[in-house]
Amino acid sequence: MTHVNGKPILVNYAEKHVKHVDCECCAEAGFEGPEKRLELDFRPIASDLPIYQQYKDKHRDGSEEDDISNFYNLMNVTDETWQSMLDLACCRILSKKTNEHFVSYVLSESSLFVFKRKLVIKTCGTTTLLGILKKLKEIAATQGLEAELVIFSRKNYVFPHRQPHYHSSFEEELKYLTDDFPGGEGHVVGSVLSDHWYIYICDMQGVDDQITKDPDQTLEVLMHDLDPAVMRQFMEEARKERAPGVTIEQQSGIDKLLPGSEIDSFEFDPCGYSMNGLLGKTYWTIHITPEDSCSFVSFETNVKTSKIENYSELIERVIHTFRPGRFTVTLFADDHWDIQHELHRTPSKQCLSDEHTTLLDQESFQIHNSNLMKTYSAFTNLALGDEYKLKSKTFYEFTGGYNLTFTNFAKIK
Repeated sequence: MTHVNGKPILVNYAEKHVKHVDCECCAEAGFEGPEKRLELDFRPIASDLPIYQQYKDKHRDGSEEDDISNFYNLMNVTDETWQSMLDLACCRILSKKTNEHFVSYVLSESSLFVFKRKLVIKTCGTTTLLGILKKLKEIAATQGLEAELVIFSRKNYVFPHRQPHYHSSFEEELKYLTDDFPGGEGHVVGSVLSDHWYIYICDMQGVDDQITKDPDQTLEVLMHDLDPAVMRQFMEEARKERAPGVTIEQQSGIDKLLPGSEIDSFEFDPCGYSMNGLLGKTYWTIHITPEDSCSFVSFETNVKTSKIENYSELIERVIHTFRPGRFTVTLFADDHWDIQHELHRTPSKQCLSDEHTTLLDQESFQIHNSNLMKTYSAFTNLALGDEYKLKSKTFYEFTGGYNLTFTNFAKIK
């Protein structure tokens, strides 16, 4: 029997669900749904660069292209090694899927995505995510890699007083982050009297690295106070009533959010659901705590707007699927590559550097340095009828060319 956070779990891979013998999400105290999230970009350790160049020169004819592409590659790390790291966060690997771009792990508490030179991990509950930092650096070093960008973020906790050391406060989290990755900046985004966001960014890249790197963005939709009828689908009794051959993704509409994806999911007993989706280079993930007293759903993806019509339509599908009482939307982007390349390719994405004006994704924002005014319309025109009202919106620009749009919506009663 496996233990997670001190609780025994039975993993039934044949039936694709996990038995929590003492399910925290259904305990009277409630489960902490909002996740802690780490994203790290890696680069070859400087001292190893000449070795890599010699290797490339030796195989310049491309006869061993696969070997070259696997040099400095986190995807080479074994499951056992990742589990030794996850033990420090008090969670375990439940399932794994791989494509040519990344490895996807469904965890006992949320998800891990491993790319060649990027890692994204989010964990919920009372996990100790920041306990993995030193071990993660050690693992990366075995592949000749070191971190060049570290981003830690999370929404405010529902039950902050129940968090263990590492995560009892943002100040404590910053202590561990700056110990392993010094020189970054910590920010609180939004009103501390309502739903808000904590983020730490440590950027160790040079300007040239920032301009030439691939574009990257993360969209998150974090939902509270969900429709009990929707949440019932993710309870054990509802699974027993499900028609034969019908998956929870088909029943709930999750399969329609990003069609064509390969989905890896788990249903927890007596309640709860987690999934990872793979769609080429795109990942997406959903985690559901369905109990009325602490209902929470998170949706996250790195999908680019070239894959979908726009972010607003995707957000609308997510909201219509889960019907929350209130929700937060965040879009975090680094726009170096977008500004230099992508924004010139279509009329909807352009950069007018002489006027210091940037337009991102038709629906996002404009920055006018000439009069120090910022106007932006990201996520304000969601087609949600008269159901929801925009409560607040914050736009943040960070050192290094990163930006965050943070919005809160609430159902109109």
